[in-house]
Amino acid sequence: MIVHIGAVLLFPGAHLCRAVGVTRLLGLILNENQVKSVITRLIPKKTQGEGKEMKRAILSTAALALVVTAMLSVTGFASMAYPAFATGNGAPSGHHFNLNIIGVPNQKNANFDGGEGARIFVSRTGQTQFYVHGGDSYQVLDHDGTDGKVGTSVTDPGIVFPYDAAIVNQTWQVQIWVRLLGPTGSEVKWNASYYDALGDAYVLWSEFKLTKGTKFQLKTGDLLANGYQDMLWNLDPVNNFRICQMRIYLLD
Repeated sequence: MIVHIGAVLLFPGAHLCRAVGVTRLLGLILNENQVKSVITRLIPKKTQGEGKEMKRAILSTAALALVVTAMLSVTGFASMAYPAFATGNGAPSGHHFNLNIIGVPNQKNANFDGGEGARIFVSRTGQTQFYVHGGDSYQVLDHDGTDGKVGTSVTDPGIVFPYDAAIVNQTWQVQIWVRLLGPTGSEVKWNASYYDALGDAYVLWSEFKLTKGTKFQLKTGDLLANGYQDMLWNLDPVNNFRICQMRIYLLD
């Protein structure tokens, strides 16, 4: 689990900054007495002699980490499995599914089914709509979007992600990380709309732009709206589009 603590404490001396960072991590796995014991060993003797205020500040950071851990346990968040620790490409490590959205110059043959690969072919120049549904598991049902659609309608989706449809939850059980690869100047625009069953219409949810880069970006909140089980994505290949990579992490 990744826990972000908003407050950042700055102290003179690189060794103290390292000690504070370690303290935050220790607070997630040790009790308070164990943390204090480890901190005492981490603080150089020179620093220990500089006064109680410095040491108290570091111990306060550890206490904050312990409080955050306790709050997570009480609210039940600690029981949820999230991808942990970022890799060199910006995405978390851990089990995931790859989905490559590949731009091609020509429409596929009418008999093309895309096989079973983790890829979807779309037009390199024309816009593509993706019908997305919340179900029991992750599935790619339509690998050919060169006709302008992945799936055909709200009742015939092209992609399915796990979704908790219980009335008290209504949440997508997935994280989606995205990056754009390809030649220099590659750029695409995404927008996502949720399906309003009462109005029988899609309503714009978000818009964002991707440019070529090596780092994945977390885009779950842009692509999926909690409380709505059906989404419509629109991919607009602005310039030099070749491949958009997605990493799909399922949440327990």
